[in-house]
Amino acid sequence: MNPSHIVVADPDPQSRAVLTWLLRERGYAVDACDAPDALRTAVQEREPDLVVLGFDGPEGQRALDSLDADPRLADVPVIAAMDRHRAPDDVPLARGVTDVVARPILVRQFLARVEAQLRLREALREARARSDALELELQRVRDEAAASHEVMEIVHEIVGEGSTTAIYRVLARRLARALGITRCSVVLASPGDSMAMVAVAHDDVSLQDFAIRLEDYPEITDALESGRPVLVEDAPTDARLRDVARMRHGVAQLRSAIVLPFTLDRWRAGVLFLRTRRGERALTQEDLEFAEPVLRAAVAAVRRSQVLESTRADNQRLEALATTDPLTRLLNRRALHDRLASEVQRADRYGAVLTLMLIDVDHFKQVNDTHGHLIGDAVLAQLAGVLQASLRTVDVAARYGG
Repeated sequence: MNPSHIVVADPDPQSRAVLTWLLRERGYAVDACDAPDALRTAVQEREPDLVVLGFDGPEGQRALDSLDADPRLADVPVIAAMDRHRAPDDVPLARGVTDVVARPILVRQFLARVEAQLRLREALREARARSDALELELQRVRDEAAASHEVMEIVHEIVGEGSTTAIYRVLARRLARALGITRCSVVLASPGDSMAMVAVAHDDVSLQDFAIRLEDYPEITDALESGRPVLVEDAPTDARLRDVARMRHGVAQLRSAIVLPFTLDRWRAGVLFLRTRRGERALTQEDLEFAEPVLRAAVAAVRRSQVLESTRADNQRLEALATTDPLTRLLNRRALHDRLASEVQRADRYGAVLTLMLIDVDHFKQVNDTHGHLIGDAVLAQLAGVLQASLRTVDVAARYGG
């Protein structure tokens, strides 16, 4: 696997050399530049996975503008390296900066933030690729179903749903209505399983999350093991069902069945299970072919829903990185400024009392000098835990500095 490509853009020769050396020692491929124009050239020649930006003021804004102007770089994270005496909210985060580190650089913290940003970029890139692939799959399903107006209506309703359970419910309800049957279920199981779970049962909502023994359902087992649809046109004469007639409730009343297997990922699979009872019409090969594109659309919609949920989780982790101090897990200084501004406005509006407490650790420098910075970090982390345990739901704790 090729190493991640990082561009270090810093006008200070010493700072640029230190950052470049640290990242190369970590195994990254690093390009260094000293001006916004050089940064623009570097990212045009080779798309980076991360940019470390050391420019301030107008030069920094020019550098960010050059990145914003290139749509290929929309998801490239930017870490701003700034002097420790400047407030983090001086950095224009709204223009693409995803994280801030203070200079002089704390090596472990800097490298940890670099690794975190690269992991999140890779996760977002994979999620986008999966989403694009699923969109193509959905489009292919729509094209296949174009010949059938009724199938298209069902597909449109399915892909418009958000949650997995809602997609399964629409699938079972619309197929049951279209085929004129009452018994349509989604059953979750994988090849080799002994038990399965009913995700949705159109004919009986009380069966949702109900566990069944697969040895009592040989038609489902056959579909899971072979990966191919199973059509039981006449249940009373089907050899597979003869041995389970006494053990399986309701099998004596079964007229016909269709079992369509599907796969969600390497770990999750299931079947669409359609049945008719004696006195009702028998299901046919035409019914099976009608249901197949609808099931493919439902599976693609479920996969897309799961990708979107994963992407939302990645975005939440990215937001946490931008607002949380990595050592203490408290809000960082920038997040404190934002929260304090909103709380001051709230207090002014309602005439409420707002209390701000600044806490300092006595003789903390002696702890670092005597026992080392690792012990000092442990002291800060333990203090943060004590503060968190003492907070009410309306209180906020943050690390302001030090």
